[in-house]
Amino acid sequence: MKAIKFKKSNIEIAKDQDEYKTLPAEIKKDGEVIFCYELTFRERLRVLFGENLYISQFTFNKPLQPQRLEVGYPEKTYSFWDWTENKEKKNEKSVKGCDLTVLQKEILEKSGIDYE
Repeated sequence: MKAIKFKKSNIEIAKDQDEYKTLPAEIKKDGEVIFCYELTFRERLRVLFGENLYISQFTFNKPLQPQRLEVGYPEKTYSFWDWTENKEKKNEKSVKGCDLTVLQKEILEKSGIDYE
């Protein structure tokens, strides 16, 4: 699997950093960053026959950021990450007004983020 340039990509992250591979991406005005990966034929077969896709992300011991995977370009921008100040706990964030999946709730809980 490798990251590839795509029609809407507007930046190449880590382009001149020898220790990393260049990551073509689209950075949107709202802060959403989109990457595109191309699977090899063998990887496509593995997925076809039931293999799961795993994500490994270095957080450097910081909270995990919200993520999503799409097949094809994500046409819809999700707005459920409505960050607001939580009045009960200083300097902490909460998520409100959204229909979160079980996985999204688990990620928020493990990151110490409240949701309503």
